[in-house]
Amino acid sequence: MAISGSTNPITRFTGGEFRAKNEKKLHFVEVKSVTHITFPVVLSVHPANDLYRPEDNMHPWKLQRLSRVIQSYLLDKDVSDDIDWQFDVVTVYLDANKRLLKINFLEDIVL
Repeated sequence: MAISGSTNPITRFTGGEFRAKNEKKLHFVEVKSVTHITFPVVLSVHPANDLYRPEDNMHPWKLQRLSRVIQSYLLDKDVSDDIDWQFDVVTVYLDANKRLLKINFLEDIVL
Protein backbone atom coordinates (compact mmCIF):
# COMPACT_ATOMS: atom_id res chain seq x y z
CA MET A 1 0.00 0.00 0.00
CA ALA A 2 1.40 3.38 -0.97
CA ILE A 3 0.74 6.16 1.52
CA SER A 4 1.04 9.87 0.94
CA GLY A 5 0.57 12.60 3.49
CA SER A 6 3.46 14.99 3.71
CA THR A 7 2.95 16.41 0.22
CA ASN A 8 -0.78 15.82 0.22
CA PRO A 9 -2.58 18.59 -1.67
CA ILE A 10 -5.81 17.97 0.22
CA THR A 11 -4.11 18.68 3.56
CA ARG A 12 -4.04 22.42 2.97
CA PHE A 13 -7.84 22.41 2.72
CA THR A 14 -8.91 20.11 5.49
CA GLY A 15 -6.16 19.24 7.94
CA GLY A 16 -5.10 15.79 9.12
CA GLU A 17 -5.95 13.56 6.20
CA PHE A 18 -3.76 11.38 4.11
CA ARG A 19 -4.42 9.15 1.17
CA ALA A 20 -3.30 5.62 0.42
CA LYS A 21 -3.66 3.43 -2.63
CA ASN A 22 -4.11 -0.30 -2.26
CA GLU A 23 -4.29 -2.15 -5.57
CA LYS A 24 -7.23 -0.46 -7.31
CA LYS A 25 -8.72 1.35 -4.33
CA LEU A 26 -7.85 4.85 -3.21
CA HIS A 27 -8.29 5.49 0.53
CA PHE A 28 -8.85 8.94 2.00
CA VAL A 29 -8.11 8.75 5.73
CA GLU A 30 -8.95 11.23 8.48
CA VAL A 31 -7.07 10.88 11.76
CA LYS A 32 -8.90 12.03 14.88
CA SER A 33 -7.41 11.93 18.37
CA VAL A 34 -8.47 12.62 21.92
CA THR A 35 -6.51 12.86 25.15
CA HIS A 36 -7.84 11.17 28.29
CA ILE A 37 -6.96 11.12 31.93
CA THR A 38 -6.76 7.38 32.44
CA PHE A 39 -9.31 5.60 34.55
CA PRO A 40 -11.09 2.27 33.86
CA VAL A 41 -14.21 3.47 32.06
CA VAL A 42 -12.30 5.55 29.50
CA LEU A 43 -10.83 2.68 27.54
CA SER A 44 -13.30 -0.05 28.22
CA VAL A 45 -13.70 -3.02 25.95
CA HIS A 46 -17.06 -1.58 24.91
CA PRO A 47 -16.69 1.66 22.90
CA ALA A 48 -20.18 2.76 23.96
CA ASN A 49 -18.78 3.22 27.48
CA ASP A 50 -15.99 5.57 26.39
CA LEU A 51 -16.57 9.11 27.63
CA TYR A 52 -15.09 10.96 24.66
CA ARG A 53 -14.73 9.44 21.23
CA PRO A 54 -12.55 11.06 18.56
CA GLU A 55 -15.04 10.13 15.83
CA ASP A 56 -17.63 12.33 17.54
CA ASN A 57 -15.71 15.23 16.01
CA MET A 58 -16.79 14.10 12.53
CA HIS A 59 -19.76 16.46 12.37
CA PRO A 60 -22.12 16.39 9.36
CA TRP A 61 -20.65 19.66 8.02
CA LYS A 62 -17.13 18.15 8.26
CA LEU A 63 -18.23 15.05 6.33
CA GLN A 64 -19.88 17.23 3.69
CA ARG A 65 -16.75 19.34 3.35
CA LEU A 66 -14.57 16.23 3.06
CA SER A 67 -16.86 14.84 0.38
CA ARG A 68 -16.46 18.04 -1.67
CA VAL A 69 -12.68 18.06 -1.17
CA ILE A 70 -12.40 14.41 -2.22
CA GLN A 71 -14.52 15.00 -5.32
CA SER A 72 -12.35 18.02 -6.22
CA TYR A 73 -9.21 15.95 -5.72
CA LEU A 74 -10.51 13.16 -7.95
CA LEU A 75 -11.36 15.66 -10.68
CA ASP A 76 -8.13 17.67 -10.37
CA LYS A 77 -5.97 14.53 -10.49
CA ASP A 78 -8.08 13.08 -13.31
CA VAL A 79 -8.56 9.85 -11.35
CA SER A 80 -10.16 7.21 -13.57
CA ASP A 81 -13.74 6.18 -12.86
CA ASP A 82 -12.40 2.63 -12.76
CA ILE A 83 -10.56 3.41 -9.52
CA ASP A 84 -12.72 2.79 -6.46
CA TRP A 85 -12.22 4.99 -3.43
CA GLN A 86 -13.36 5.05 0.15
CA PHE A 87 -13.19 7.26 3.22
CA ASP A 88 -11.76 5.85 6.46
CA VAL A 89 -11.25 7.28 9.95
CA VAL A 90 -8.43 6.38 12.33
CA THR A 91 -9.21 7.20 15.96
CA VAL A 92 -6.35 7.65 18.41
CA TYR A 93 -6.66 7.72 22.20
CA LEU A 94 -3.79 9.32 24.13
CA ASP A 95 -3.22 9.62 27.86
CA ALA A 96 -2.55 12.93 29.60
CA ASN A 97 1.18 12.56 28.76
CA LYS A 98 0.40 12.02 25.04
CA ARG A 99 1.23 8.33 25.21
CA LEU A 100 -0.71 6.04 22.93
CA LEU A 101 -3.50 4.09 24.61
CA LYS A 102 -5.62 2.76 21.76
CA ILE A 103 -6.13 3.03 17.99
CA ASN A 104 -9.25 2.12 16.03
CA PHE A 105 -9.61 1.92 12.26
CA LEU A 106 -13.11 2.65 10.94
CA GLU A 107 -13.37 1.64 7.30
CA ASP A 108 -15.52 2.83 4.42
CA ILE A 109 -17.42 5.66 6.12
CA VAL A 110 -20.38 6.94 4.08
CA LEU A 111 -20.05 10.63 3.25
